[in-house]
Amino acid sequence: MAVHLHVFPTAVMLFVITTTALSQQSGSGTSDPRDARNVAAADSGSVATQRTSRPIPRIDVSYDREFDRTIFRVSVPSVSPGTELSVTAKQPGRGTVIPADSVGLFLTHAGSVRKFRKGDDLNLLIDGRSFVIIENLDVSVSKVGGVYVEQASAEVSLADFVAIANATTANAKFGKFSFWLAGGQLDALRAFAIRVGVVPARSR
Repeated sequence: MAVHLHVFPTAVMLFVITTTALSQQSGSGTSDPRDARNVAAADSGSVATQRTSRPIPRIDVSYDREFDRTIFRVSVPSVSPGTELSVTAKQPGRGTVIPADSVGLFLTHAGSVRKFRKGDDLNLLIDGRSFVIIENLDVSVSKVGGVYVEQASAEVSLADFVAIANATTANAKFGKFSFWLAGGQLDALRAFAIRVGVVPARSR
C-alpha cells in the first residue's frame, strides 16, 4: 500500500512545493502534484483557531485525456500547524459512475524540523472506539534553505476511507506526529467519497 503528499505560501515555500510536486509527479503514479501548494504557512498560530470558520474545501475534478480517466482531488489545509491532508481518486472514462477502487491519501508538512519517519504506520482512532491502521506509507523529503517539505502517502482501500469519512472525530497519529479531524474536515471527506462513487453512512 503506497501513495504521496503536499504544502503553501511565501516565496521560498512556493518554490519548495513546486519543485517537490514536480519530482513526485514524474516519480510516482499515485502522487498528487496539486496538494503541495497549500500546506506550509501555518507553523505559527493555534490549531483551534485554524480549525474554525473555514469553508468546506472544494473538490477539484479534471479529465486526463491521455489515459481517459477522471481525477478527483480535495485538500484539507491546517490539520496541524504547517500540515495538510489531501486525497485523490481516479475513475475510468469521463462522466462515468464507476466507483474508484482506492483512494490516494497524502499528508504533507513544511517546517524547520522534520516530523515524518519512514516505517511508521498512520493510526486513526475513529470516534474513540475503533482503529483504521494504514501501513507502508512512502515518505519523501526535500529541503530549501531551512525549510523541510515532507510528504507521507499511501493507497487506502475504499472501505478504510469510508470508515474515516463516517467518523464524527478522528484522532490520527503518524509515529510521534499527531493531528485531529472533525467538523468540516470530515464533511469534505464525505463529499469526496460521494463524488468517487460511494456513499458514507452518515450521508444517507
